[in-house]
Amino acid sequence: CSDHKIEETSGNEECPCVGFDGIEGDTLVKISKKEVKYPADLGGSCQAWDEGRNPDCKIDDPPSWCKEKWCYVDPRRCSIPVMPKMAPLETSYQPEARYQNLPLYYSYSTCGGKDTWADEVPEIGIPGCQCIGFDNSPGTTLAKIGDKKIEYPAEIGGQCEAWDADRHPECKGDKAPDWCAKKWCFVDPCSCDAEVPPKSSGYLGDSTFQGKQVYYSYATCGEKDSYSSEEKIEASKEGISKICSDHKIEETSGNEECPCVGFDGIEGDTLVKISKKEVKYPADLGGSCQAWDEGRNPDCKIDDPPSWCKEKWCYVDPRRCSIPVMPKMAPLETSYQPEARYQNLPLYYSYSTCGGKDTWADEVPEIGIPGCQCIGFDNSPGTTLAKIGDKKIEYPAEIGGQCEAWDADRHPECKGDKAPDWCAKKWCFVDPCSCDAEVPPKSSGYLGDSTFQGKQVYYSYATCGEKDSYSSEEKIEASKEGISKICSDHKIE
Repeated sequence: CSDHKIEETSGNEECPCVGFDGIEGDTLVKISKKEVKYPADLGGSCQAWDEGRNPDCKIDDPPSWCKEKWCYVDPRRCSIPVMPKMAPLETSYQPEARYQNLPLYYSYSTCGGKDTWADEVPEIGIPGCQCIGFDNSPGTTLAKIGDKKIEYPAEIGGQCEAWDADRHPECKGDKAPDWCAKKWCFVDPCSCDAEVPPKSSGYLGDSTFQGKQVYYSYATCGEKDSYSSEEKIEASKEGISKICSDHKIEETSGNEECPCVGFDGIEGDTLVKISKKEVKYPADLGGSCQAWDEGRNPDCKIDDPPSWCKEKWCYVDPRRCSIPVMPKMAPLETSYQPEARYQNLPLYYSYSTCGGKDTWADEVPEIGIPGCQCIGFDNSPGTTLAKIGDKKIEYPAEIGGQCEAWDADRHPECKGDKAPDWCAKKWCFVDPCSCDAEVPPKSSGYLGDSTFQGKQVYYSYATCGEKDSYSSEEKIEASKEGISKICSDHKIE
């Protein structure tokens, strides 16, 4: 990567496109419950993908979004002002597809365009100081205001909103002060670079976020704080310095490499959906490592409950989780809070960060070691034409999106009883500039001249726990040299 720059077609350098650009084949997209064929490299670069393809774009006077460029992006590695979006299931082009176990997120903004296709996503603060509550979480939270406990929505502080309007005792009636109409949200004081520092909040009493007192910010929502006194602002500055200088994640907040998110110790209720029925859980559900289901989930109230009832778990941020067992997102039909979001992401949970084992859900796809994850789109419907020798062989569109023996019964040499051992070995495509596996990845010829963020596509057996018996020593050495050239000074143009 000595002089590699990401081209304009790969999006903004602060939020580059993901997926492969230039591959052959088809992606089957769902539009109004019908399948529509799009190119195999759909979303892999900045293009007006819908123009001439989406049925709504084939009419005489098509909507403006038809000509707008967009691509898929990784929300964990996106820090542009307009955050990427995840389409609702009913309008998502690939509702089952995943990128490193995340649903697919798209962005017009990274391509210099404007999204007029979808509704606005909730405002969650500036990139360096984002809101930390659970937006759209159903239920109630009791806020402590003076000597009273006032009922607020369970989602309080999860996005920028005028939470106090018509709720705070001083915000009722015609003479409410101006701060009642101002937007604010809860933030992590140790991860907030807003010009005006956040202030400590008393609304949630002694509750905590990752063991720290809860703070709030008007500044991250673009507002001026006319609620807090100068004295309180100065006290907050001192408090933040003390809290953040030597803060360590407590055991109840999970592994420090994958800490719990949400608030621990708040009062109220969270309404959980289990088998289409509402069940009351504590308001701080998932905010710390606890056996949340024991004695609450109907399946855990029987004489011989399943083992997962006693296992501890919590919600985590998949963007900031680098433990061997990756967090999971429950399918909609079994998700406790299917509409809830953390910084515009669906809720992810982890037993592993709490030292437990998940026997509740199916295993998530294996996507490689934390420092060298797969980059394809897992579960993407359609086909990709792989170039092998002078032939083009049909592989699934999701090729390389997870650790799998992709060549078994597909590669010409892998058919029949005498197939070599590498046919049964798992591998996936990886970014050579973001791979710290002991054995370096190798360049792949399967996808021809296609690229990932402007770079040649590489694959790895090592990230999937396999030994590479397919590549020659000569090819391995050539790959090492190639990676050095590609990655040493990689920039987006």
